[in-house]
Amino acid sequence: MIATKPSRRMHGQMAILVFLSSWHHGLGDVNFPVPEELPRGALVGNIGKDLGISTRNLSARQLRIVFGDDKQYLLSDSENGNLFMNEILDREHICGKKVPCYVNFQVIMKEPLEIFSAGMEIRDINDNTPLFPVSDLHFSIIESVRTGTKFPVPSAQDLDVGPNALSTYRLSANNHFSLDMKNSSDGALMVQLVLDGALDREQKSVHHLTLTAADAGVPQRTGTIQIIVNVLDANDNSPAFDKSLYNVNVTEYSPVGALLVKVNAQDMDEGANGEIMYSFSSHTPNNLQDKFDINPFTGEIRLKQIMVIEDTLSYSLHVQATDKGSPALTEYCSVLVDVIDINNNAPEIVVTHVSSQIREDSPLATIVALVSVTDQDSGVNALVTCKIVENIPFKLQSASRYYTLVTDGPLDRETVPSYNITVTATDSGSPPLSTETYIVVHVVDVNDNPPRFPQDTLKVYVKENNSVGDFLCQIIAMDPDLDENGRVTYSVLDNKLGSLHAMNYVSVSTESGNVYAKSIFDYEKLKTFEILVEAVDKGSPSLSSTVTVQVTIVDQNDNDPVFLYPSTANGDVPVEMVPRSAEAGFLVTKVITVDADSGQNAWLSYQILQSSDPSLFNIDQQTGEIKILRIIKAVDPSKQKIVIEVKDNGIPKRTASVTIGLILYDSFPQILPDFGEESESDARFSSLNRYLLIILVSVSLLFIGFVITLSSVVCRRQLDTGNWACTTICCEGQYDRYILKIPAPPNSTLPADTGEKRYSESLSYNYHYKAFTGNISQNANASSETSDIKNTGSCELSSQGYCLMVPNVEGHISKEINMVCN
Repeated sequence: MIATKPSRRMHGQMAILVFLSSWHHGLGDVNFPVPEELPRGALVGNIGKDLGISTRNLSARQLRIVFGDDKQYLLSDSENGNLFMNEILDREHICGKKVPCYVNFQVIMKEPLEIFSAGMEIRDINDNTPLFPVSDLHFSIIESVRTGTKFPVPSAQDLDVGPNALSTYRLSANNHFSLDMKNSSDGALMVQLVLDGALDREQKSVHHLTLTAADAGVPQRTGTIQIIVNVLDANDNSPAFDKSLYNVNVTEYSPVGALLVKVNAQDMDEGANGEIMYSFSSHTPNNLQDKFDINPFTGEIRLKQIMVIEDTLSYSLHVQATDKGSPALTEYCSVLVDVIDINNNAPEIVVTHVSSQIREDSPLATIVALVSVTDQDSGVNALVTCKIVENIPFKLQSASRYYTLVTDGPLDRETVPSYNITVTATDSGSPPLSTETYIVVHVVDVNDNPPRFPQDTLKVYVKENNSVGDFLCQIIAMDPDLDENGRVTYSVLDNKLGSLHAMNYVSVSTESGNVYAKSIFDYEKLKTFEILVEAVDKGSPSLSSTVTVQVTIVDQNDNDPVFLYPSTANGDVPVEMVPRSAEAGFLVTKVITVDADSGQNAWLSYQILQSSDPSLFNIDQQTGEIKILRIIKAVDPSKQKIVIEVKDNGIPKRTASVTIGLILYDSFPQILPDFGEESESDARFSSLNRYLLIILVSVSLLFIGFVITLSSVVCRRQLDTGNWACTTICCEGQYDRYILKIPAPPNSTLPADTGEKRYSESLSYNYHYKAFTGNISQNANASSETSDIKNTGSCELSSQGYCLMVPNVEGHISKEINMVCN
């Protein structure tokens, strides 16, 4: 609703004068012929051209089309005045048989206010085919019947009107029958079969005829019925009615069973040929047979339904009297029923608001609303008056079928902020009926209140990895003013957040205050930011206020764990060296991972997904330390592989995995094996291979034993000759391992931290471990060569000068000893 602005106060009275002066023109016959079934959007006409109004003023004058039955058959273009179809019209549904078919509407324009009465004539098109109630019709006619006798034929029904309605009947070529056509009292075309030539049953007992009903439309539509005439013998007198037309009056809302009329027919025949039965002929539509009932024996016509006035005030009934002769003869009459209206419909009030809000400084006679009144009754019962009974500064001004509600005194918003105006419409029936409606008019004040936010700061939480356009929150500012003064729009103030402007992060719906994301937030890059939103009303001058929105990014589990150690960047399988002498709990290595997320999304746990030997290795779920579960056996393959998986605690969980190759060694290999995809033959370690390995180890042990024995004999001989180059080497068995004891010479120099020590290291693949037992050759006869004991296992150096070699393979010593004895 649009309030009158102060700059247009002086136009108020001029608008009334223009309205009254143009009323006669507005109620003139401005009609738009429209064919039915015109598609939606079709151009009907130009209202500006027909009313003589320049199209340059239409947009500013806010053109409106108003139909009285709450329908909106037409839409108008306020720019050029063109009228377009809004609904597909069915003339038969809207007007039935009424001709012409008009739908009235009003054209309303403001500044100044003008009202025009216009009409839309719905023109019929030939879209309905004439239809007979039955597909075939049988007649039994006595051969002695005289020529000129007429036989009733059911009329075809065509819903179209005018040229498109049923216009004629045609009978197929024959030598005995013709058609008699005439219009009934209600204008319907009736047809009867007329006997033109005498019938001779002995020559032809059955006649087949085709009756065609055709309209005059383009293209023409037709319907047919088959007529079968059986030639009989006997009854030669038809019943005869007292009248060919009976006129009856019935009051609206007469009760069911009320007697309307009694028709009477006489038959000169005797016996069964003179007994008459009454009924409605096929010319009486089914809907009328549902309203009226006829006694087949007495001819009394009574009401079957309570009579009300609908589309028409009269009904035409077609009654037939048929005797019981063989064949039966029939005669017809018409009964015209006129319905007398009673005042049983209260007036209907339709209010079209020009403005439901009016400024307190509006001048007198400012138009507030248009009031139209209708009554479904007829005659004097449809005469309606309209008035306001309250003592308020408003009044109704009559203008033909309409009233205008205008101001009639000064308005003071501080005294009365709004008015609930009661409009009463009363008809002229006996007794009169009334209807009330209410028009609410608000008095508008000036803009004196800025928009107000419920709080100065609003906190918003949004998950990272959002989508552009996601809804974040709604900002609502309340403004107690009305209309434009209280209509608030929102915007983001352009403040900088780092290197970007606030408008790069969010957008605000101007009308609703909804805040949407304009970028995808990443918690790892941006955790929080603030924006300043301004609310401005549309008053003149406008008022504004601001609110700070603190946006906090909530972390999502969007980053997979990453292995820092061992590195998987180059795609190679990292290798760890594990001495076979390592005991249970030996730390093989430790995997180190990081997760860019935070909170529980970065809580990491570890597990072994795959392992060459699940019983040999284990990983700590929290620390990632990989340790040996048991003592390494001789039969354990030197080449092991494990797959470590790390997963976070987010939802859903994210994981990463790394494959680690493990080499169990006695002596450090010079070339690392390939831990890529193994061939099928390498993956299968058969039982035969195990047996061969055991045999090889056994032979090696025997050989080492032989070497040790031989060395002992040689050293003893050297001792006997007083040569300290080689001392006794003995091998003592201690449980499941052999200890090689090499006595050190008396003057040998031992390390400062000599004592029982055990060295057990986890070595990388390029580290060589050497154990020195001191200078074994101490005299002139001894070689200056140093004895190197290369060991990839563990070595124990005792205080007595023994180098204790711990074997890596259970049951034998795996080492290389190079000694030179003279």
